[in-house]
Parts: sequence; C-alpha cells; structure tokens
Amino acid sequence: MPTIIVFLACLSLYSSIAIGKNPFGFLDVIAILITFSAILIETIADGQLQQFTRSNPQSGNVLTKGLWAYSRHPNYFGEVMFWWGLFIFGLAADSGYWWTIIGPVSITLLFTCISIPLMEKRNTARRPGYAALKKKIPVFLPWFPKS
Repeated sequence: MPTIIVFLACLSLYSSIAIGKNPFGFLDVIAILITFSAILIETIADGQLQQFTRSNPQSGNVLTKGLWAYSRHPNYFGEVMFWWGLFIFGLAADSGYWWTIIGPVSITLLFTCISIPLMEKRNTARRPGYAALKKKIPVFLPWFPKS
C-alpha cells in the first residue's frame, strides 16, 4: 500500500520533469521554499530524535525539545510538506496537471490517518508521560504548546 501511495505522489513530478512548458516563475519560488523548508524540518527533527535516543536509552522518556516542542511528529510534518512542495513544482510546470494533487493528498492521509495514529497508540502505551504530552503539544501541524 505505501508503494502505491508513493507512486501517486510521484505523479506530480511528471509535469515538471517531462512536460513542463512554463518558464520559471513565482510558483516555482513557492515550491522551492516549501520543499527546502520541508527537507530542513525533517532533517532537524530526525537529528534531534536520533540525539535524544542516544542520550536517553531508557524506554519511556519523551522528547519535548527543539521542533518536538511544537509538534509530536515534526519529522512526519516535514515529509508531508516535501510532497506538497513537489506537487507545486508540477503545478508550476503545467497547471493542466492539477489532478496530480491526488499524490500529496494520499501522502497526507497516509500519515494523518494511519502512521500517526499507530505511533500515537504505541507511544501512549510505552511512555508514561505521553498522555500528558498529548494535551500540550499538537500532534502534526507545528504550533505553540499549551501550558
């Protein structure tokens, strides 16, 4: 199933790689900003998580520093954002391929309806402080934590 969803997400690339007829424009700049930001967010979040797991080998600890203070899954947010950026590149190349929005929508649904709920269930069961964390830090979209 994930392979099919990644295939759908890659449909956005077709218009920008093979068909693209529009010159570089404002939408390309937006796509660059979104895609670069997505890569940056995912890289930083993964690095923070890796550092945390190395320095906190005890099971049950919860990461609440860095990007993880604003989202319980900032790495997933970065991943989803990346696919939206690629879609915007495709749209900038040829707006007739708007229907390839099925790709980033599929990726978004995969993470928000399957991956994140599974991780939430697992984290709640394995980490005693996670239930309290769920009340404070947004699950997906980064935002300021509740006090």
